[in-house]
Amino acid sequence: MMPILVADRFGRHVLGSVYGWLTFFMGMGGGIGPFMGGLIYDWSGSYTYVWQANIVILVCCALLMLGLAPKAAGVRE
Repeated sequence: MMPILVADRFGRHVLGSVYGWLTFFMGMGGGIGPFMGGLIYDWSGSYTYVWQANIVILVCCALLMLGLAPKAAGVRE
């Protein structure tokens, strides 16, 4: 599903590079996120701050995605 969404938003001509960067940052988040969550748990003794940070990050990402310009109608690739 993700490659289809990337191709629809950015176009097929840049699908490889955009999807490559997307998976790179997803991998970084998947590697750093649990480590940081564990550090915060060790510091605070609770997962409350981890969940709060997660919600803030997800809301910020959603707002950034809303700011993406829609693909112009009638533009061929």
